[in-house]
Amino acid sequence: MSWAQLSRSPDGMRAPASLAGRKVLRAQRWLTVAAPVLGESVALLAGGRLRRTLLHLDMRSDNVRISRDSLRIFDWNRTSVGPPEFDVANFATSIFSEGGPEPEHFVERYEQRLALDRDVLGAAVSALAGYFASVAWLPPVSGLPRLRAVQRRQLRSSLAWAARIHRLPVPDWLDAVPTEIAG
Repeated sequence: MSWAQLSRSPDGMRAPASLAGRKVLRAQRWLTVAAPVLGESVALLAGGRLRRTLLHLDMRSDNVRISRDSLRIFDWNRTSVGPPEFDVANFATSIFSEGGPEPEHFVERYEQRLALDRDVLGAAVSALAGYFASVAWLPPVSGLPRLRAVQRRQLRSSLAWAARIHRLPVPDWLDAVPTEIAG
């Protein structure tokens, strides 16, 4: 779901804002102001002149194994073609959400080997934040008890990064979003 679709949905920003518990009103106000900026950024991804590569679309540490001198990537069920910045953004937010370095640090190191288009990267981060805002508040999925907790952690990571990229106010309500499995 895009930021525009989320804004037009019957619940609007109330659904993702509800994750903020006691800070729900602050979250709703922030999301209402930020959604148009983030949505405008995402529109860049629809451009036909972007670099394209094979994308995994679910780059997270639990989909990567390193053994000896090889890197193996698993869980390719979402494979697509698009700008490389998308998988870079996804992996960077995942690493940070698991206690690793800030996404900007990962990107800095990545760019020592391969160049990235910073505008496309910002659009990818905004798109990821929109995806996680659309799903992180949904009910648990039977058989996948960790899924929503992982999505809430990545929402916190991607939305905070998108705010920095687009010079939005700090989403200081994100600390109220739970990151553990409810139970």
